Amino acid sequence: MAEPVRVLHVDDEPGFVELTTELLPNEDGRIEVETATSAAEGLDRLADGEIDCVVSDYDMSGSNGIEFLEAVREEYPELPFILFTGKGSEEIASEAISAGVTDYLQKEGGTDQYALLANRIGHAVEALLARERSERRKREYRTLIESSPASIIVLDRGYDILYLNPSAAETLGCDEPDDLVGTSAWQFIHPDDDEASRERVEQVFAERKPAGTREYRLITLDDTERYARGNIVPVTFEGGQAAQIVFTDVTEQKQREAALKQERERFSALFEEFPEPTIAYGYENGTPIVRAVNSAFVETFGYDPDVAIGTAIKDLVVPPTEHAQQQAERLKQRVKSGEQVDAVVRRQTADSTRWFNLRNVSVPGVDDIDGYVVYADVHERVRREEQFKQLHDGTRELLGADDEAAVAETVATVAKEVLGYEYTAVRFADEDAGELRPAAATAEADETLGTRPPYPLRGDNPHASAYEHGAPVVYDDVREADDDYDRGLARSAMYLPIGEHGVVKISALTVGAFDRSDIEIASILTANAQAALDRLGREVEIDRVRDRYQAFVEHASDIVALLDEDGIVQYQSPVAERVIGHSNEEMVGRRIFEMVHPEDRERVTERFQEMVDLETDGEPVTAEFRIRDADGDWLWIESVGGGKLPGDSEEYVVTSREITERKRREQELERYETIVEIAGDGVYTLDEHGCITFVNESLATYTGYDREELLGEPVSLLLTDDDHRRGTEIIRSMLSADEEKAVFEIEFCTREGEQIPAELNVAMLPSDDGFRGTVGVGRIITERKERERQLERERERFSALFENFPEPTVAYGFEDGTPVVRTANEAFAETFGYDAEAVVGDSIDDLIVPPDQLSEARTLDERVQAGELIDRQIQREAADGERCFQFRNIPCPGGEDVDGFAVYADVTERVEREQQLERQNERLDEFR
Repeated sequence: MAEPVRVLHVDDEPGFVELTTELLPNEDGRIEVETATSAAEGLDRLADGEIDCVVSDYDMSGSNGIEFLEAVREEYPELPFILFTGKGSEEIASEAISAGVTDYLQKEGGTDQYALLANRIGHAVEALLARERSERRKREYRTLIESSPASIIVLDRGYDILYLNPSAAETLGCDEPDDLVGTSAWQFIHPDDDEASRERVEQVFAERKPAGTREYRLITLDDTERYARGNIVPVTFEGGQAAQIVFTDVTEQKQREAALKQERERFSALFEEFPEPTIAYGYENGTPIVRAVNSAFVETFGYDPDVAIGTAIKDLVVPPTEHAQQQAERLKQRVKSGEQVDAVVRRQTADSTRWFNLRNVSVPGVDDIDGYVVYADVHERVRREEQFKQLHDGTRELLGADDEAAVAETVATVAKEVLGYEYTAVRFADEDAGELRPAAATAEADETLGTRPPYPLRGDNPHASAYEHGAPVVYDDVREADDDYDRGLARSAMYLPIGEHGVVKISALTVGAFDRSDIEIASILTANAQAALDRLGREVEIDRVRDRYQAFVEHASDIVALLDEDGIVQYQSPVAERVIGHSNEEMVGRRIFEMVHPEDRERVTERFQEMVDLETDGEPVTAEFRIRDADGDWLWIESVGGGKLPGDSEEYVVTSREITERKRREQELERYETIVEIAGDGVYTLDEHGCITFVNESLATYTGYDREELLGEPVSLLLTDDDHRRGTEIIRSMLSADEEKAVFEIEFCTREGEQIPAELNVAMLPSDDGFRGTVGVGRIITERKERERQLERERERFSALFENFPEPTVAYGFEDGTPVVRTANEAFAETFGYDAEAVVGDSIDDLIVPPDQLSEARTLDERVQAGELIDRQIQREAADGERCFQFRNIPCPGGEDVDGFAVYADVTERVEREQQLERQNERLDEFR
């Protein structure tokens, strides 16, 4: 609805006033008429409230219309005033115009004159409103320019500064913009950029077209060099042609880029020296491709870097077996999902396939590198672990044996097939006969060593000694045994007791074939055999254990279920009824996938089939999904597939728990995540209630709204709740402290729910009568935030590699020619006996150089500082005394306060062996 137009009609003829009051609103529905019958009464009425227009007669008692006009102009210089009189003359009209009348209209007969009067009133009021809007907009735009974080300079044809905003003055090193007006802008242009900058300005003046964005250098008033990026557009300033330069200070961005480059150089040096084989990779169409390899990788896997780089990791090092390929694919998916993988894998090296501990370090967004894969050789450890695992499987066979003969056969079989001992024989004790009688033997033992006789339970022989003392007896050469038995081709032998049940003998055809680890793992086998033999006499005890296990399942807080290979429930524990409302009787025979949410069903079925296909009893198969309970509600469930039951069972164990509340929290967090987009500066103004009264095209574009639909909306539409509250508090603080400007960081919210980081400059709108609103200029800082994150990631990568470097290493910087510790890794602290943090700032020479080596150390310092690469043996003072180290330096040119890295590899034992060998050779020479 249109705003009312309040008209004060002043005339000393009551009848005419009454007629005007009745007819004017008929001509224009917005007009509301108030009346006065004298100039004095009219002035009182104006003082009482707001009037939009005055209509006055000329010929009135007391003061006439001109005198009334003059009195009104003293208090209300802009108020529309129409002289509506029946006494018209050129003289009166001239006086009215001189006194500042808005319009002059002569009374006539008939009602048509009121349509004309209503029209004149409307025009007068609209003209005043238009002037007020124009003046207000001029002040607002001036405030926008003055508050903008962008630097703005206006030049004349002679390159003198006509205007610059506070941001430009601050960038150039001046506190007051007016101090630079009239001075040459060229005093601030770097000499190397002078010619190109002049050509661009001349082009703008000549063609009156904008010049594109470019980067150039500035010299500020204090001779500081800064980088700027901006463009030039032709403008008209105070009636004359001018050029407006709009630029942004990008010095900090340049510094961040330099710091990022330095961090990458430091990381590259450590990457090459890292002791474990390492690959840097990047994704191409979802496949990890080799970007770089270090020296350890080349040595271990045998690939030249030129061959490795550009090849898929899978094609390079993953064995072609189906299992290895499937495992590599699963690990790839886990890494791509952001998971930190730490897994044992089998990989093809230069001469064989070996086991490695694979660890990934994800670094998304760093050039074309998405991460690193580190391979730590754990082949021997895994081989032994695999033996233990297979031994565990053999133990299950032992525990399932029905009699002593089956136990003996199983021991011989496991010793050969799992532990690799081909020549194994098992003897059981016969207390009545006083003998250890043969019970089982491998075919190789029978064929190579022959059928062996019984041995006495007690006496002077290895079998009896192991049985009587209950401890292993080991011979590096059984021919040294003090008895009369012929052991044929056997040379090494282990005799291991099976408790009170007997002895296992393991032989080899070579001398010294067994070490401590062989004794340990074989002892585990005999201990398991003892347990199996003990079990045969304790069936009642086993039943009790089974009952306890059943009780555990029945009362566990997690759901335990047995499923067949088609996912049909064979059993579920009682807790399931409390969670999903279905009893065991209701669930048995039912296919579990029918209860799974349609969106999750295919994925859950695939995960279950993976467990069935692999028959895994090692790494669990997990899945999260929704399942419908008895009330029809969807519950989130986390299930872990433990694999197939042992023995001939065709059932698979699945343990589940409800995670509905946890998923709700996760989904709630996901709703607050947004994708940040890069955009230009955005501008808005708000009224005193925080509602948007103006937005520029930039802000509307990157928030995804039309400008018109944002007008009148609260600014909270574009801000997060936290930013809106914080911004409100800042505005209140500015009002109480009488501050005009404030700068803080926020996140703009787009129509799609995305959040864009911005640096917001807020200023008060100019007003003569209290708070009228604010203006905001938002600069998008997505790139800056990303560079800061990249720099932080680079530093984290460097720190992780530095701390895990196996050799004592210290980062140093030279101060007056002396290498000073910047940081030291844990290996350095442990080797030299210092706290890693406490030595920061100390001289390396003072910390570890022996007094008699100071001269040599200072010469070494000079060579290192001169840029020479050193690789030599030196003596240094370690925590346990003076030791010999292989010293290498890794320069780090251009690094803030770090000039390089010093690596100390302890070679004391190697040097001592070499010296001992040299002395022995010298003694031999004396006898020649």
